[in-house]
Amino acid sequence: MLTKGVLFHQDNAPVHKSVVAMSAVHDCAFELIDHPPYSPDLAPSDFHLFPKLKKELAGRYFPCNDDVISAVNDFFWVAEENFFLTVIQALQHRCVCHFRDLTNTVMQEIASEVGMGETTFVQPVGESGTFQSGITFKLRSLTRSNEVRLCGHGTLGSAAVLFRKMRNTNACIVFKTLVGDLFLKQEDEYFSLDLPIGHIVKEELRYHSAILSARGDVPGVMDVAYCQPLRFLPVRLQDGWSRHQFECWQPDIGSIETSTNKLRVLIVTTRGSTEEGYVDKSVTPYDFVSRCFSPWTSSREDAVTGSAQTVLAHYWSQQLGKRYFHARQCSKRGGDIIMRLRDDRAEILGKARFTMDVALTLDQH
Repeated sequence: MLTKGVLFHQDNAPVHKSVVAMSAVHDCAFELIDHPPYSPDLAPSDFHLFPKLKKELAGRYFPCNDDVISAVNDFFWVAEENFFLTVIQALQHRCVCHFRDLTNTVMQEIASEVGMGETTFVQPVGESGTFQSGITFKLRSLTRSNEVRLCGHGTLGSAAVLFRKMRNTNACIVFKTLVGDLFLKQEDEYFSLDLPIGHIVKEELRYHSAILSARGDVPGVMDVAYCQPLRFLPVRLQDGWSRHQFECWQPDIGSIETSTNKLRVLIVTTRGSTEEGYVDKSVTPYDFVSRCFSPWTSSREDAVTGSAQTVLAHYWSQQLGKRYFHARQCSKRGGDIIMRLRDDRAEILGKARFTMDVALTLDQH
């Protein structure tokens, strides 16, 4: 009997996956190679050829094997010239066609059901584009209630899926979004996300007295600015409190929400010394820190907000005269951010980790 050292491969037919069959594989100490789930992409004969052949032969009586062989040969002989070509060409578009069938309503329902901060949908652009070879993709990010113009997390996660799961072969991919084209590439363990800078214009404090009064017991406000395309309001607090105080501070979210209906995100930012704890695990100082609140979009506080960092990069580049930043968003989960400014673009370096891999089955009726 064969023993150790054997790599064994079989499909997922019920007879092969029965208790008796799997026990025999285990007893022989075979190393079982996983077989992917059946799909039209993996087994086109099962889903294209055989169903049509069965339909052709259904209800007919064959006295002998030769008659069966003759009937099968006749089936292939009269088949259209592009019978096989059609299904082979369709393989690369299968997932794309499925996505193109999703209406705005269905995408919103999926985002609501998933229940994450944002759910991002990716679609190859062009008839020849595939997830594996495409360069340009349409990107849409939806919260549980509405579509957002830009989601840094969703963009970074989409790049990770394309490069690491789909094995996209391009050095750089382009996402078409509501804020313009975004460029993604891999840099060793990082993903480089090229975004348009969130341009800000400084505003007088008196124009925002209602929302500023909701900040609670915190140091005074030094600056207020506004990013009109994103509807983000960055507020810089005076220096002087520790990182622990900044991370534990709890503003009046209810008052923030009712103070205005013109914003999407309130950004609170400051900077401090190494003695006050504004350093990372390797004791490298942060150029600035921030927290982002968005009660208007069903999110009290966002964990790490890529779009907000493009706004902060524009502000702090004016304050510090720098083009390279090491920052942190001090939410409960928190996250460090590395950014580089190039002309009117902000390049954010980040990592991505897969936490789950699921398949959605949609009711087509």
